[in-house]
Amino acid sequence: EKSDRSMQSVQSQLPTYQKVLVSDTVLERAIRTLPAKHRIDLKGVDKSKWSDALRSGLSVSSTRQTNIISLRYVSRSPETSAFVVTAVVNAYLKFMEEQHKSNSRDQLDSLTKEKEELESQLVTKEGTLHQLKSQSGLLLTGAGTGNGSDNESHILVERAKKLNSALADAV
Repeated sequence: EKSDRSMQSVQSQLPTYQKVLVSDTVLERAIRTLPAKHRIDLKGVDKSKWSDALRSGLSVSSTRQTNIISLRYVSRSPETSAFVVTAVVNAYLKFMEEQHKSNSRDQLDSLTKEKEELESQLVTKEGTLHQLKSQSGLLLTGAGTGNGSDNESHILVERAKKLNSALADAV
């Protein structure tokens, strides 16, 4: 059941992954890695339109009920098609890795900040607790837990015990 939910989660993300595959960011990165001889489909195209030209030759699809994305590129050269698909996939993987690392860093920073805030609150609360115990005259002897155990005694009770013991010794 867990793997079914995981599969459904991936499947629900496929349209996003498909859009990322043909995004300007990924395509521009892929174009930068293409050797000049495999930019044949970009010849005569204004450099600012290279992503659009590359995108027009790409087709991205996914098969229903799977987590598989198919990427095809039609070129004048079969060898160029293979190079373009490889470059786009590598650029996509690099982009996704950077996004995951960035998200992980952001989450780590957020959790670290939250931890520091909670530690600060804890120190403040412990200080307040210590102050309240001092003000109330509560004396902890031994390893008192604060739950009213025998190890925890009020200072006046301790004093009465000592006086009673002294009185018993005197008689």
